[in-house]
Amino acid sequence: MKNRITSRFLLFSISATIIVIFFSTVIVLLMISGQDANVKNPRAITLVFSNYISKNSEGEIKINDDGKAILDEKSGWVQLLDENGQEVYSYNKPLNVKDKYKPYELIDAFLYSRIGYINYVSNFEDYTIFTGFPDKDFTKFVVDTSDNKEEIFLTFGFIIFLVGLFTYTIMGRIFSKKITGPIEIIIQSIDNLDRLNEKEVEVENYGMYKNVFDNLRALQSRLHLAKIKEKEFEKQRNEWMANISHDLKTPLSSISGYSEIMADKKYDLSSAEIIKYSEIIRKQTKNIENLISDLSLELKIKSTEDIIKKESIKLNLFLKELVISILNNYQYAHRDISFEDDGELYFQIDKELFGRAITNLITNALKHSGPKAIVKVSIKKTSEGHGRICIIDDGKGISRKMLEKLFIRYYRGESTEGVEGTGLGMPIAKNIIEAHGGKITVSSEEGKGTTIIIDL
Repeated sequence: MKNRITSRFLLFSISATIIVIFFSTVIVLLMISGQDANVKNPRAITLVFSNYISKNSEGEIKINDDGKAILDEKSGWVQLLDENGQEVYSYNKPLNVKDKYKPYELIDAFLYSRIGYINYVSNFEDYTIFTGFPDKDFTKFVVDTSDNKEEIFLTFGFIIFLVGLFTYTIMGRIFSKKITGPIEIIIQSIDNLDRLNEKEVEVENYGMYKNVFDNLRALQSRLHLAKIKEKEFEKQRNEWMANISHDLKTPLSSISGYSEIMADKKYDLSSAEIIKYSEIIRKQTKNIENLISDLSLELKIKSTEDIIKKESIKLNLFLKELVISILNNYQYAHRDISFEDDGELYFQIDKELFGRAITNLITNALKHSGPKAIVKVSIKKTSEGHGRICIIDDGKGISRKMLEKLFIRYYRGESTEGVEGTGLGMPIAKNIIEAHGGKITVSSEEGKGTTIIIDL
């Protein structure tokens, strides 16, 4: 890379030098050949034009009658420019002449006839005198061939300096664009990465910089993806917090209300009413305990695997007992759940945690599949000697959108409205199964049901 930069710099330098020598020689020859000693030329007029300009105490600039007469005679015009190139005064200025100039524009106008005028530059105090005369009436450059060789030398030197300045400025910009242009884009791209700007890094064939741009674009894609996931997670977290607040407020309101009634002496409660209210308080307290338990367990499973205490058990018998336990719950006593196995299957599992995961999956199937849906639970041994647990229902199924987010923490789908839960049951089940070295997959079709497969 270093050699390529050096060679390019030398090439530009040599090219610029050749251009300066060529154009300086041409300009000098044109000046000499265009000499006309019998005419008071525009250059001479411009050099002494400061004598015709005055400035009063209020800063107002004026040109006297003699100066105006000279310009009128030659059909010329004049502008006075401040240090920023802005016009502060003009006389006879054509409509197509600018009011403000950049330094290189003055140089360009001095060297070339752009709008039908030849231009010269002089000074008055802190102002630049910029004159123009019709190029059809005057030769571009006129040299005063007096014996004042020093003035001629300085004039030639000034012209060569202007040509060199103009040439090296243009060539320098070209070189800068070729060499440092990509670096500026790299800096801009890094700045965009810092702000996570969504605008993609534009990668072209920048030669030695191409790998840098490729890496920047790849990094930007990863950061952009992370930003999207972060926004999605934040949205889910906020929704989950709202749900948790609601799930806590509901039982707490019941507990608070019934407690106040039982504590207030003005209410003459019967024994049956006291038992009824106490049962409601107990139930709502249990709901809060379950919510806190889910939160605590989810955090423990994500942070460490030390809580997994495995022991060898007959998994088929263990699952059968879970199904019976669910059916014994009055909420599901009327539901249709079947169980099927292939005989004795021994596996190393944590009975409490694994049982909780399977219970979550089965009760979710019961809650969300519809009251008339049939849930089938089975366990079989695969040809590779692994265990496969299937939980299948013929209920209303899960939409593709919900299926993609089923195991995302804090997510509660549209079909969970009116159903108690924290949005952590499915993520907890997945984490417990994976902590046992297993894998869970879910497939579903709306209107036809859902299938959950757990491979151990």
